[in-house]
Amino acid sequence: MNQVLVEAENWDAKAASNSCMKAINQKDGKLISVLTFDYHGYLYTSFGTIYCQYSAQFKPTVFAYKLLPLSLYGGETTTIYHDEEAIAAGRRDRGDFSGLVVLVKGKSFVCSEPTLFLKDLPKTRPMQLALAQFFDTLCGSHGWRALYCSSALPTWKSLARHPVAEYKTDAGEIIPVLFYQEGSTIHEMRLGTDITLSS
Repeated sequence: MNQVLVEAENWDAKAASNSCMKAINQKDGKLISVLTFDYHGYLYTSFGTIYCQYSAQFKPTVFAYKLLPLSLYGGETTTIYHDEEAIAAGRRDRGDFSGLVVLVKGKSFVCSEPTLFLKDLPKTRPMQLALAQFFDTLCGSHGWRALYCSSALPTWKSLARHPVAEYKTDAGEIIPVLFYQEGSTIHEMRLGTDITLSS
């Protein structure tokens, strides 16, 4: 299966293409109208997303399919998202949506090559530490910090020159969070503890 690393600032748009909820509500084999994103001139849709911390072993992942016009697809097709009879008969694998015919803005496409889009580190210009510290202080009284790290003062480190705050929870757990800026918006990216940080 193809794997593509996608910079953090562009990964969320791909994750937003998850059409699973539309698919599971399919009725009578009626074609599903899917959400899409563009990658290297092709449209893709997805039917699964893993949201997790970015670590050396695991990365947030979008399970996507390249979409081809019907005329360019040479394999067997189906209009049924979950075809229990075909799965039981061995004609299709559970969870494989290759050959599924879907609609994009009223036009028919076929799910072809399955591709994993893995979230990578941001490629944006690293933000200033002082701005990351200000943002952290601003957010300290609400959100996940209020739940787990209300009294924690972070230790500041870096990863690929991006500022990283390491919080120690009341239970003793270490939570590393990378900060990056896209336009006027500041984002947080939870890291795994197996990531090597710079002091």
